[in-house]
Amino acid sequence: MSNVLTENEAAAVAAFSKMTEDAAKIADQYKAMAKTYEATLKLAEQYKAMLKPIEPMLKWYENQAKIYRGVSDIQESVTSSMKAIMGARGLKQSDLASALGLSASTISQKMTKRVAWTLDDIEKASELFKVNPEALVAGHGFEPWTSGL
Repeated sequence: MSNVLTENEAAAVAAFSKMTEDAAKIADQYKAMAKTYEATLKLAEQYKAMLKPIEPMLKWYENQAKIYRGVSDIQESVTSSMKAIMGARGLKQSDLASALGLSASTISQKMTKRVAWTLDDIEKASELFKVNPEALVAGHGFEPWTSGL
């Protein structure tokens, strides 16, 4: 037997050698990824530790956001109520402006939700519309089909 490799054997040895090199590269990449992953976990733990003292403040801000959304919903309800009752009664924004002692521009801004309704606005409007203020906030109690308008 000869120590000379056949062409097929030489190709197989070369392919095996290439696969070994590729496997080594993949192993190196895996090690680098593992180090990055470990560093990321360590960094996440550090961030958690940093956030711990401010968690109560974050919860407070979350609650404030919920309250704000609630206020926004109330403003939406008042605006919808104002539009509905004005339409049902054939009133214009200028009529509402006069009753509330505000300019037509201010009423327009309130109707487009650029300016918020105040409690005083709601009370004066309820007097004009002859409904309870709660009806303007809750959005019920003055519909034509329930109030005889």
